[in-house]
Amino acid sequence: MKLGVVLGLLLVGRIILGTSRVSSVASTVQGFTKSCRQMAVLSTFVAETLTSAAGAETEKKAIGKFRFELVRLLNMAFYCFTLMLDGQKLAVPPSSLQRPDGSMHEMEILSAVDNPTVMICKMIASLLEQQRAAKRISNEQISVLMNKISDLIEAYHLSLSNVLAPTTSTFASFTYTMTVIFVYSLGPIIAINELEANSAFGSVGLSLTIFYTLIISLFYFGLYEAGKPIDAPLSGLTSTLAIDEMFYILSDDLSSLVDDDSVPVFLPRPE
Repeated sequence: MKLGVVLGLLLVGRIILGTSRVSSVASTVQGFTKSCRQMAVLSTFVAETLTSAAGAETEKKAIGKFRFELVRLLNMAFYCFTLMLDGQKLAVPPSSLQRPDGSMHEMEILSAVDNPTVMICKMIASLLEQQRAAKRISNEQISVLMNKISDLIEAYHLSLSNVLAPTTSTFASFTYTMTVIFVYSLGPIIAINELEANSAFGSVGLSLTIFYTLIISLFYFGLYEAGKPIDAPLSGLTSTLAIDEMFYILSDDLSSLVDDDSVPVFLPRPE
């Protein structure tokens, strides 16, 4: 009984640690989407610098192109971010996220690097720098936007640290070994004691002992399975979060927040 109580406490502690790691990764995902939405709102700071008839149309097209590219890259960043959570690497993104001019140079770069999300953040930074050089945005405003890019990178690295962080292999191995030993030795030991006490195989006490032992064994194995997220917190997260739904909501929000009707919803919800 003492061994069972101690083992139960260890398994409960394992569940708590696993839940804590999953919650940590979930908060970084929420932080990533939050920064994407904030950048979409802050993109409204970028405005035309010329009001004359000669240059107004050109400036309007430049602003429209900037907002289109910004929203496309933000969608692409979240797409690559979720691939990292699943332990996958970018091969070919959805056709809606590819460059409208048909150039594959960007795709070749993103598929070649190990951290495509960070590379996309660099592309967004270059896009903002172009607007600053064209005097469509002030230095103070671009400083705020650059801080949001830093938040994207920070959220990415916090999630990546959970992917690359070594699992508590000693603790996991110990709890697994002790669970197996305890469960598979508990039944025979109690059954033998009950058999000696009743001196008969067909006694009610022996039957109840076998039944109770089965329930206890399932309980301890259930506690062990409930703590599995400690070994792979990201896989546990992707199986509980509605990643696809987050895609659709974020894409729709980004398109709406930039306040430009020419920017489409890159990842629309299927009919």
